[in-house]
Formats: sequence, structure tokens, C-alpha cells
Amino acid sequence: ESPDNTVEFSTVYYGVPGHLPKPDDEASESILFRVKMVCRIHESGDVVLDYEVNPRSDLPPLPRVGVVFSAERSLSHVTWYGRGPFECYPDRKAAAHVGVYESSVEDLHVPYIAPVECGGRADVRWVALRDAGGLGLFATVHGGSPPMQMSASYYGAAELDRATHVHRLVKGDDIEVGSDVFFCFCF
Repeated sequence: ESPDNTVEFSTVYYGVPGHLPKPDDEASESILFRVKMVCRIHESGDVVLDYEVNPRSDLPPLPRVGVVFSAERSLSHVTWYGRGPFECYPDRKAAAHVGVYESSVEDLHVPYIAPVECGGRADVRWVALRDAGGLGLFATVHGGSPPMQMSASYYGAAELDRATHVHRLVKGDDIEVGSDVFFCFCF
């Protein structure tokens, strides 16, 4: 705890292929990347997460780095400051203008015949997920962070992989929220 009533803690995660055992030490060759996470909890209740991702030097460039978390199902009203109002991604966003937009989680979903990740919004500076009473979560870029790619869906990644057709999708018990930084290489 610091003098300004901020609590800070940190941890390091090691990314290893799923079929390999947990590494015995930091020098293990099975480690593909290291993620240092620093969490600061401020007296105001604000939580700031800083991630530093270091891939092994022999890996190709990482196409995407992000955080996925579950939010209570009642936080179904989404407001964001970024590109919209329709689905857009770093490689196809020119027609989507930056502004403040609102949607329900339900309406962010795009019912493609073959289920895939969808409903993303590019260049998001902040996003709020709220319940009917206006309470909820607020996430924003911090410091020198670039704008994020944001999505919120009743269908998690596992469900989208499982279902073979849009009518076979089963809504989850919560909302899967993704916040990514994409590294798009366009030539």
C-alpha cells in the first residue's frame, strides 16, 4: 500500500503450449511468452491494469493481444466511444465513424450462418456496460495505450466454436467481454 492509499500488486504469467507441463523455471524453452501484470487499486475504486507482453524472440509477430472477462448478464446496455455504430475491425473500419454509440448486447451480435466471433467495434477509447438502473462497469484506455477493439456477447468463444449453425447457438449465463489490441499488417 502506498502513501496515496493505492494498493499495487503484480504477477507474471507464462504462456506455454497446452500439451506441455508447467515450466520449472523462468528459463524454460517451453515458455512462448511472458506476461507481467501490474494491478493498481485506487482509493476512488478505480482499478488500473497494466500488461507487458513479451513473446519469445523466435516467434512471428503476435496478431492480437487482449483480455477476455465475464460480466453479469444484467449489464446488457453497452455505450462506447469509438467506431460504429456497426460491426468493424482494424482491417475494415474506414466507413465506421468515431463517435459515442449505444446498443444492447443482443444487438451487437451478428447472426452469421456459421457462428464466428462477431460484433466487434474498432478504435474504442472507452466502453460502459450498464444494467437497467445505470450501474455497471467502465473500461478506458490508459496512459499511452492505443484504442482497443471491443466486443460483448452472450456467446463465448467455446460456444461459437461448438455450434455449427446460427440456430444451434446457446446463450451463456453471462456476457463475454473482449478488449483487444490488434496488430494489423496491411500491405
